[in-house]
Amino acid sequence: MSKLDIINSILNENFKDESEFLSEKDKDKHGKDFEMKRKIIGGNQLSYCVYKYDVAKDILPFFKTTGVTGLKKICDYLLFIEEGEHLFVFLIEMKKGTESAKRQLDAGQCFSEYIISTINRLNLDIGISNQNLHFRKIRISESKSKKVTLKKGIIEKENGVIEHQHPNCFFIQEYLTY
Repeated sequence: MSKLDIINSILNENFKDESEFLSEKDKDKHGKDFEMKRKIIGGNQLSYCVYKYDVAKDILPFFKTTGVTGLKKICDYLLFIEEGEHLFVFLIEMKKGTESAKRQLDAGQCFSEYIISTINRLNLDIGISNQNLHFRKIRISESKSKKVTLKKGIIEKENGVIEHQHPNCFFIQEYLTY
């Protein structure tokens, strides 16, 4: 079994996103509806799977809904990519404006690490070690950054978060070599 087959075998398929797009529909800080959409471009016949964790669904039912702010927040998408012996986990948060996504991306990494540790605990043969497991925290925004562009649509990392600003597409290959 491939790494992705094992991941798909343990994660709830209700959260698997089979579309070709990363998308976010919400209201901005002024209450106006907006939609962001980026086409996923795999390239080089990459194997990947996408999970969307919509806050409208109760994805963390073991936490209280009131009390600590941000307790039930998690990034919008987990994108798992298998490339040879390597497993990449792209933690993706989509934001209309300039607000930070760090807390949601950090929560997504904690959740992803829990998934990997569960696979290891169950002795499923995924062949993952610190040398071949790679996390990328990616914030997709409609706002323009004043930071220096490293590649087309990729902005310099701040606090471990990569800013993606390509207006139409999300090129997986660009983040594998980042």
